[in-house]
Formats: sequence, structure tokens, C-alpha cells
Amino acid sequence: MDLRAYVSAQQSRREFAARLHQAMSTVDYLVLPTCPCAAPHVGAGTLSIGDWSGTVREALMTYTAPFNVAGFPAISIPLPCGDSALPAALQIVAKPGDDGALLQIAQQMELFLKGGTTPEEQIDVNTHGGSQSERQVER
Repeated sequence: MDLRAYVSAQQSRREFAARLHQAMSTVDYLVLPTCPCAAPHVGAGTLSIGDWSGTVREALMTYTAPFNVAGFPAISIPLPCGDSALPAALQIVAKPGDDGALLQIAQQMELFLKGGTTPEEQIDVNTHGGSQSERQVER
């Protein structure tokens, strides 16, 4: 990569991060699938999802890479699946600097998904650390 391409890529990354900050200005977390499909079969090199087809790597990084590139902390939590189902996961994304709060929310969400307590019993949005900003949970 030459210097001009590098500078352009860094500018695009900064612009994307600024748009993401704006998009998350009224929420503390985004909860979304970790990838657009269940885990692919072992040894699969390519994958088709609807009209899209590409490498397994492309599919598995589609929903996670943008947050990594923008510097937003994210964590993936396995979802419960049936005996014959392939694994799937959800991703929780927080604002930069809210890593500790993200880990606490992820721990509480994982407990809930395993059949533990209700989210209302587990998630005290005003005491789980992170940034100084007031916590909000949108339903």
C-alpha cells in the first residue's frame, strides 16, 4: 500500500468512526448478530447467504470488522442452540472507553441467555461502570 492509499484509508476510518459515534449518541449499546449466518461447517471455504456468496472469512467478519476498525469495543456471546443446530452468536458493541461496562453487560446477558434471571433482575443500567454518562436501555 502506498502512502496516498494509506492516508485515504485512515481518513475513511476516521469518518466512519465519527458517523458511528453520531449513530450511538442516544444509546449505550448496539446488540446485533455476530455474523450473518450460523457457524459454517468445518472445512467450508465459501458460503452463500441469500444472493450473496463469498469466502467464509468475509462472512464471519462482515458484522465485526467495522467496529474493530472504528475502535469501538465489542464482544460476542454464544446463543443457545438445539442439539442439531450449528452455533450462532450475538454481538454487543459499546462506545470507546466503555470496555468495563461492556464486559459487565455481556456477563449479565450471557447469564440471561443460559436461562438465568430476567434482564430486569440482572441489568442495573446505572451501576455497571464504564463512562460517566447516564446509562439508557432502549426496549
